[in-house]
Amino acid sequence: MPEQPLPTLPMWRVDHIEPSPEMLALRANGPIHRVRFPSGHEGWWVTGYDEAKAVLSDAAFRPAGMPPAAFTPDSVILGSPGWLVSHEGGEHARLRTIVAPAFSNRRVKLLAQQIEAIAGHLFETLAAQPQPADLRRHLSFPLPGMVISALMGVLYEDHAFFAGLSDEVMTHQHESGPRSASRLAWEDLLAYIRDKMRDKRQDPGDNLLTDLLAAVDQGNAIEEEAIGLAAGMLVAGHESTVAQIEFGMLAMFRHPQQRERLVGDPSL
Repeated sequence: MPEQPLPTLPMWRVDHIEPSPEMLALRANGPIHRVRFPSGHEGWWVTGYDEAKAVLSDAAFRPAGMPPAAFTPDSVILGSPGWLVSHEGGEHARLRTIVAPAFSNRRVKLLAQQIEAIAGHLFETLAAQPQPADLRRHLSFPLPGMVISALMGVLYEDHAFFAGLSDEVMTHQHESGPRSASRLAWEDLLAYIRDKMRDKRQDPGDNLLTDLLAAVDQGNAIEEEAIGLAAGMLVAGHESTVAQIEFGMLAMFRHPQQRERLVGDPSL
């Protein structure tokens, strides 16, 4: 009997919420599978909850450092200086410490007030649109960008620009080549942040970019790490929040009984 080809990642979804049919079929046959990654390398894919929890909590499975470029040929982010998810252990902790001042209790309380004000304004704008209104255009896409503007200490007017770059980075992340849309957007995003950090030299404030400059001046980070940290937080914070709002709304439409529960008790 000829040897069966290995399943190949990524496995694309056909539904916005549910895993791909190929992944569901694999998971039904067991929690651990031999697969082929986009780089062509073979490895193990863990789909069971208990098994994944065991792997993630076992230090033996933690990478010793950055993934080799050969394993991530299409990624413009993995391996970038300051990209948190590429690091484990002490190096990850060091990078987290650099951004910690931006998330102090005082800063978080202030940011919560700003988020409420931004969200309130966007909800009013959304409600004023002809129905059905575009959730992405009027709420889910601008909200995280405007919040990140406040966190970093840049103009609200910039949010559409860097949110668009973030979207380009993630939408085209599997394209390869030195001139791919994802790589060009990532380079533009780094250049934008580098320029804004230069501005903070002359006009510091109570914000993330000023904190990152202080870390550089104190010898706790190099400039490229500081820029990468800001860019990584922007991309991760923007894309995850957009998806959370939109997938949450889609789930509500698919499960109207849960929506009615929420309408009846907003404290949920």
